[in-house]
Amino acid sequence: MRWRAGSELEYDGYGLSFILDRIVIRLNELWSGGRGFKNWTKLNHRQPGEVEIGGYNPKFFRQNPPPEFLEEWASKEALFNLMLAKSLPQVKILSAEVRPVEKKAGQQAGKLAGNLDKDKDLFELSCVVTNEGFLPTALKMADRVKIVRPDWVEIRLPEGAELEKGLKSKIEIGHLKSGEKKEVRWRFKMKAFPAEAEVSIFSTRGGVDKLKVPFTTQ
Repeated sequence: MRWRAGSELEYDGYGLSFILDRIVIRLNELWSGGRGFKNWTKLNHRQPGEVEIGGYNPKFFRQNPPPEFLEEWASKEALFNLMLAKSLPQVKILSAEVRPVEKKAGQQAGKLAGNLDKDKDLFELSCVVTNEGFLPTALKMADRVKIVRPDWVEIRLPEGAELEKGLKSKIEIGHLKSGEKKEVRWRFKMKAFPAEAEVSIFSTRGGVDKLKVPFTTQ
């Protein structure tokens, strides 16, 4: 085996394209009894004159298998596509809950009463998300070339609620591997009850999931 002209492998003096053609011809004989190839035949055409027509059947040899194999291979292709669809990433919110923010020991003694009243209105919403699919929400190459944006989790607070200063309602979490879990937290102030927040996770490849989180007391 050697390289010929730096562009093609050569086996015992024959180019790789020649070897592949011989294999295809043999498969044509085995699979379709020679029906996949039409011998070159001369034909007089009214415009170019004498030409030759023939070669491989483009529809039932090059592009598709012979007709007697179509049902078998169509079934296999359909099953493969179903398997692939079940393997796609699927983001999911596993849990979300709201809790009052607890004061640290000795915190009350060093604060004025007015500040203490404000602290009573401070809550934290924690949310755990995962990818229940087999594939990650972005393959390594997609992540490398930045073709898929990071997954993100977003909170929608009820009217009258306000996020703690410096926090954003939308938080990017990167890409989720299969079965990977990540936790996201927000702190916000809320005075009117009962109320309901909504958390959502968005993924270019893994879809969307939303969950409403009710809370009724302080």
